[in-house]
Amino acid sequence: MPSSHELAVALRRRLQILSRRVPRRDDGFLDPKVLQSEALELRDELPEDTVRALKVVHVPVSQPPWTHADVGLFAGDEVTVIGAGRAWLSAPLQIWIGPRFQLWCRVGQEGPIFRSTGETNTFTADHGGPLQLASYFPGEWADATGELATDPAEYQPILGDLRALVIVWHGSAADGLRKLAAIRDPLGLFARELERQESPAQTPEGWEHLWFLGDSAIYRDDEVDGGPCIRCNTHRDVGIIRREVDLPLDDDTTVEWRWKVDRLPSKLPEDTIFTHDYMSLAVEFEDGNDITYYWSAGLPVDTAYWCPLPTWHDHEFHVVVRSGKRGLGEWQQERRTLREDYERWMGEPPSRIVRVWLIANSLMQRIPGDATYADIVIRNGDGETRVL
Repeated sequence: MPSSHELAVALRRRLQILSRRVPRRDDGFLDPKVLQSEALELRDELPEDTVRALKVVHVPVSQPPWTHADVGLFAGDEVTVIGAGRAWLSAPLQIWIGPRFQLWCRVGQEGPIFRSTGETNTFTADHGGPLQLASYFPGEWADATGELATDPAEYQPILGDLRALVIVWHGSAADGLRKLAAIRDPLGLFARELERQESPAQTPEGWEHLWFLGDSAIYRDDEVDGGPCIRCNTHRDVGIIRREVDLPLDDDTTVEWRWKVDRLPSKLPEDTIFTHDYMSLAVEFEDGNDITYYWSAGLPVDTAYWCPLPTWHDHEFHVVVRSGKRGLGEWQQERRTLREDYERWMGEPPSRIVRVWLIANSLMQRIPGDATYADIVIRNGDGETRVL
């Protein structure tokens, strides 16, 4: 049963909707029926030498999780998948997830699984097999083949309509996208995917995406004041990048960083499932737990809680280090004593630190968030380790 706090936050969200102070219901939404109609029109105009197969696949959002596309692939095939629709977590609160995060792919039963950094995607099959598509949330992957770590019954309450236009090309996908964009592209989907291919997202050097959330276009390398930084821009997406470290957790171990947060991806307290949008820096320990430090839209500094998402609740702890609008758009310096924070809120600390994370989530409220990170350093009695 929801707590009184969760009910109060849900009421505030509902009042925002009624007063129209939320993103439009169609923000980032492509109607799957429109995609289906355009695909039918396009099929009649296709050059025979461009496309080997074209079909629209319905991907049920209330069934776990894989659907056969009835498309067989050979190694080396270039394939474009365009998603449309959404999976509803809550219609009254207008919480839904679109294909950028929701639609996943694999070739054959053994995977590996992958998603796009946008609503459109192009990939080259590295082996042959049937194409399968998945509606991901509220599931979580157990492994890179696409087995679920969560109860399949959790899918039953999910509503919505998710579809994918699948195109298997004769030859180059880039050439095919250019031809189709010239023939018929009223929704701009082929031009959008061609642009995404020509300017692909680059993971910051030395970092890797958390595999079961997939790659994203949220983070990129840059420079500030003559030194390296990472820009974070999130909108209707979620992404975590991590960097390996191996350091003892001593009494005096600190994590320090500079950041400039320009926009927060939440207007409500972030400690409920339906408002859990934030940007943060986290430290992971050898016991699998992590502490994530973030700037809240309104929760008081030093508010601390276990993650409200069920699959993260037992191992991720949130701590508010700044709050509200004051200081947004300005560089801020942070310093946290890790062992002290762990003992204060989480219990007996482990002996080592294993990773540093950057986290961004804007799936729930679909509000853009922007931040820049620089000078991430872990210090202890042995010296300092520069992470960024």
